[in-house]
Amino acid sequence: MKKFMVLFLILNFMLALIGCTRQNEFSASPTGYSTGTIQQPQIMYNGQVYFYFATGMDEALPGEYEFAGSISAVDNDNEPTEDFHGARVELGQEIYASKVNTETIYVKYEKGYAKFAIKNRDTVQNEQKSENGAYPPCVKVDGVIYKDTGYVASMPGCGTMDGEIVSAVEGTELPSENDQSNFGSGYQYQRSSEGQIIVVMDGERIIFRDIEKDDTSIPMEVIHFNAEVREITEDGSLLVTHVSTAEGFQMNGGEYDIPTENLVGDVQVGDLVTIWFNGMIQETDPAQLGMVYRVIKAE
Repeated sequence: MKKFMVLFLILNFMLALIGCTRQNEFSASPTGYSTGTIQQPQIMYNGQVYFYFATGMDEALPGEYEFAGSISAVDNDNEPTEDFHGARVELGQEIYASKVNTETIYVKYEKGYAKFAIKNRDTVQNEQKSENGAYPPCVKVDGVIYKDTGYVASMPGCGTMDGEIVSAVEGTELPSENDQSNFGSGYQYQRSSEGQIIVVMDGERIIFRDIEKDDTSIPMEVIHFNAEVREITEDGSLLVTHVSTAEGFQMNGGEYDIPTENLVGDVQVGDLVTIWFNGMIQETDPAQLGMVYRVIKAE
């Protein structure tokens, strides 16, 4: 019978007034951009920041849009604060605007145009709805709505919970009061790094992130390690050998069989890869991981 083992993790915490802050030296993110940098393409134009929502970069330019200028500065570490400045775009890209529709602009790419739109609170929240009108699990704490990222925190908490969810609304609604969720009550939570809280659900520490944040990187509280690809098996999985574990975590060395459903890009035998997972190890030969969130080729 397969036996599951929970990894016990080592971490030095610094207590703050509202919780814990954590350091992690691994800087890779599943988008390919460094953790903590801007993840979503965005441009400031006419005093407003416009965001790209992955609607395609090969659209036709609507007739009422005219050339407005070109991107003059790019900073991928900070949100743009001046007109024609941007992040995750290229210097010199052309911007097209409309005098009628000021909610969107278009940016020229190689195969066409991409639509960028203003993101307001209602837009952000409505984007979270599924086709059946339901929101993802969300909780409101300290006036901020946090949504379930789907990731399990493998780092231990500070020991004391910061609060408890005491009321709930339907899944088709967003919580409107502090300590309220749309998935039930009675769950304890703990403040985490900036823009995140951790909710204890069915014995797991689930990471929730500010619903208005653009950060799509895997949270630093998720265990990850580097490994060398030794073999690509006939069923497409990767046989890897553990090389190093991110600071703050501990796991055994040895070989692991890694599924490739969440592999980003192509890898070859001999490549170094970074693997994020939920902290569970199945003691088989070779060992298998419980839930693999992402596998990318390490830089």
